[in-house]
Amino acid sequence: MQFKPSRLKTIREEGEDDSAGTGRLNQIGGGVWQQYLRKHRWGRKTEFCLSAPQARRVSIAGDFNQWNISSHSLKQDKKGAWRISLSLNPGQYEYRFFVDGEWQDDPHCSSSVENPFGTSNCLKDCEVGFGTWKDRERLR
Repeated sequence: MQFKPSRLKTIREEGEDDSAGTGRLNQIGGGVWQQYLRKHRWGRKTEFCLSAPQARRVSIAGDFNQWNISSHSLKQDKKGAWRISLSLNPGQYEYRFFVDGEWQDDPHCSSSVENPFGTSNCLKDCEVGFGTWKDRERLR
């Protein structure tokens, strides 16, 4: 049995079981809903920004792009801030900026985790989202 975001309220209120036996609906908590969203690629736009007016080239790498420093280049605005908006599925992501050939932390990041190289990676939490705030209120 497949379920859609429009059924989230019903599932949450009634504690609906998975009659097809796939186990996806047995518990909405415990990451089942997030696993469903990841599988079906329901990403949300997440903005990353770094103020580096003197930089010539800035990219972002993380576990969302297999730490590829070439795949996501940021664009510089008129004030010198570098920005990119990525569609990320719900979950927690490790990342760092790559500025002119050097790794750099996100100064706006409030949480980090140690990496195997003796430095730390920034953490970004992406929440579950369904379009606009009106869509979210409709599901409650």
